This record gives sequence, C-alpha cells and structure tokens, in this order.
Amino acid sequence: MVRSPVLDEHRAATRPYLIFRSGKEEFAVPSQRVLEIHSIRDDDGTQLAAQCIVVRGQSIPIVSCGSPSASDSRRQRRRYVILIAVRAADTLPRPVALLADRVSKVVPIPINKITALPENPVPWRIARVRLDGRFKHIIDPDRLVVP
Repeated sequence: MVRSPVLDEHRAATRPYLIFRSGKEEFAVPSQRVLEIHSIRDDDGTQLAAQCIVVRGQSIPIVSCGSPSASDSRRQRRRYVILIAVRAADTLPRPVALLADRVSKVVPIPINKITALPENPVPWRIARVRLDGRFKHIIDPDRLVVP
C-alpha cells in the first residue's frame, strides 16, 4: 500500500477534493492544492503548447491525467487547465497544470470511503473513491511526473 500525506489517517475525517474528468476517467485532487482553473480559449491570454502552458507570461509544465490513445481526438476537447501546487523533495511548491475536459465541483470526501491502491505503474494514482456510482482516482500532486 502506498503511504501518502493525502491519505494520512491522522488528519481530518473528511477533506475537500476537486473532481474533474480527463478523457473517460474521473479524478480527485486535494482542493487546498488548487491554485486556479483556466478555461482554454483563444481570447483569455492562455497559450497551450505541447508540454507547457503560458499563463501571464509564466511557462508551466502540463501533466495529462487521462489515458492517451493513438487517435486521441479528446485533446481538442480539453477545455480546462487546473493549476495545482506541487512540492518536490527539498524545494518550494511550484505550479503544474492538469488538463481536464470537465471540472465538476469541490466535494467533501470522508477518508473512510477512500481505498488506497497497491503499488502500480502510475505512482500519482494513490487511491480511488466511489462517488455517485463512479470511481474517481485520487491524485497525490507530489508524485506527479512533471516534464
């Protein structure tokens, strides 16, 4: 089982998470890590490149959470960028962008409803929770592989 501060049992019994969809999968990220959410439009001053997004002149790396496919037309539908704070070992938090097709809402999730995942090839997917009949992958921002 993966140990993560996101799943620390000594913290509050319920914590808020931002729920979003990327491709066919749904994700939950701790809401206290969310810095801002941008919709991707031509007129909002946001520029999207292959591996980074430029927001107010700052280049921020992009991490795509959804499963890629060879004919991924979903990239054209992605309408949101969620900027989150990521802490690497011994460094200050820095912003990283997550691509999302849809941003739902912030919901309180009881820690006892979250199921930790065993070690898997996607190190930042540390757990899952079933909400409204669908599973959401819980993301540990500090385990994201940033380009």
